[in-house]
Amino acid sequence: MRGYSSYEAGGTPGTCLVIGASGRVGSRVVVRLVERGRPVRALVRPDSSIRRLAPVLSRVRLVAGDVRNPDALAEAVRGVHQVIWTAGISPLRPGRPEEIERVEVEGVRHLIEACKRESVAYITYLSCMYASQDARSALFRAKWRAEEAVRESGVSHSILRSSVIIHPGRRFYLQIPAIHWWEKAPGIPHALPSVRTSPIAVDDVASCLIDASLNPRVRGRTVEIGGPEALSPSDWIRLAGEERGKPFKEWAVPPSLAEAGLWLGSRLFPDRMPSREVFRDMVERDAVVDPETMKELFPNVSLTPVRELIRRMKEDADLPPG
Repeated sequence: MRGYSSYEAGGTPGTCLVIGASGRVGSRVVVRLVERGRPVRALVRPDSSIRRLAPVLSRVRLVAGDVRNPDALAEAVRGVHQVIWTAGISPLRPGRPEEIERVEVEGVRHLIEACKRESVAYITYLSCMYASQDARSALFRAKWRAEEAVRESGVSHSILRSSVIIHPGRRFYLQIPAIHWWEKAPGIPHALPSVRTSPIAVDDVASCLIDASLNPRVRGRTVEIGGPEALSPSDWIRLAGEERGKPFKEWAVPPSLAEAGLWLGSRLFPDRMPSREVFRDMVERDAVVDPETMKELFPNVSLTPVRELIRRMKEDADLPPG
């Protein structure tokens, strides 16, 4: 790779285990590793779809298992050189605290123990910028405890805290804001008028995760990753309107009203709605990354501009012009 040698990270890389390999981030990591000629082992839940891995299935060793099962993790780790952890619970569907603990904290601890037994050379752990020991939500507190476990593990590692991750395609078009749903409405509602994030393309996250084990700039560190632009929801709406050739109107919803809706939704659908605590954690701070810092830390990763993501999203969604 340009800029540094694999030997700076402890030798020629061998088999890489990707945990959460069937997910949106993990599947992109698997595909990119295969494209680079790396031997890959992919841990997937027995009940998960592997359609995202279809392009490279013949060149990947699949291992069925669950991060909540220490025996499954021990089997998956056996003989690998490094591990990339992309598993986790979505903030949009955080679920119950006990399940968060089992996946986010106990799962990582099981992994660390397995890595120590197998003398795994490197762990790259994907976290998020909202992780904090002082967070209101059980999810973000759990992610911080998982980070601490990795930092104190004694295993060489990198921890990447991501800003908002964008997945192009129809699902992205329904992300933030939910523009497609509101094409014919008088306005697009949002409750975060001033909160900014540095949205980063899922492919760019995958590149950073792969890069980390070979990158002396992030070795042994906890670093924040994000895209090249800092945007508020209003900026999203403006850019999307410009790309479709017709501005969208926007409605600023009072956060108190949004919280009330989340409270009701979380009671009706406890495993399918973000909690009020997650919402509060996300509205109380920006998740912005300095693009110059990103260039310094990851000189080999070219970040995708947001306008390009919106163009791809529109093409994939095959939506009519405004």
